[in-house]
Amino acid sequence: MCKQSRIICLCLIISSVVPELLCKNGRAITSNCPNGWTVYEQSCYVLGHTKSDFNNAVIFCQHYNAKLVEIETDLENNFLRSYLKDFKDPIHWIGATDSIIEGEWRWYSDDAHLNYADWYPGEPNNAKYYNCALMYGGGYNFHWVDAPCSGRYYPLCELDYSKPSEVIG
Repeated sequence: MCKQSRIICLCLIISSVVPELLCKNGRAITSNCPNGWTVYEQSCYVLGHTKSDFNNAVIFCQHYNAKLVEIETDLENNFLRSYLKDFKDPIHWIGATDSIIEGEWRWYSDDAHLNYADWYPGEPNNAKYYNCALMYGGGYNFHWVDAPCSGRYYPLCELDYSKPSEVIG
């Protein structure tokens, strides 16, 4: 039995039957996420199925008019940590890099400084050529680490679903 209000219960029941519908403040809303993407707040997320270096991970996301994920809050980070635990491979590219100025981490898509970070203790270690960031599972519990951009990992893409999107290609 649902312990929330009847409206919220109904919304949860409907959204479980029709996955394109989401609930916000007890109201059903339609997600603009492409099929196969997971929605959270105002974003859609998808995990690439092919390992690639950082630059090709960026291109993979751009193919969907998306970007490597830019994690802006602890809530979003915790959602992604939970989301990634369902997948076999524990290592995923995120959109942070310090390739321009060592130690100055920015989002690749717009060169903005990170306002939020969840580095594993001792990270970023700023080792030479470790200029790209990953969410790293296993013993790191999906905290962030820096790694060489040439490493091959799965891209984690983010699409703002409040904007119209069009798949390129």
